[in-house]
Amino acid sequence: MKLPNGYGSITKLPGNRRKPYAVRKTVNGRQKYLKFESTFEKALAWLVD
Repeated sequence: MKLPNGYGSITKLPGNRRKPYAVRKTVNGRQKYLKFESTFEKALAWLVD
């Protein structure tokens, strides 16, 4: 799923994890992980809010 510019991104982390989806956003020119979620839909809902 493609998100709009400046919106952030959701990536699936490798390995067997409890919360494999990470919400990332650019802060001060660097990518920062803001939140980890168990499903893509939960991560997207958090990013929208």
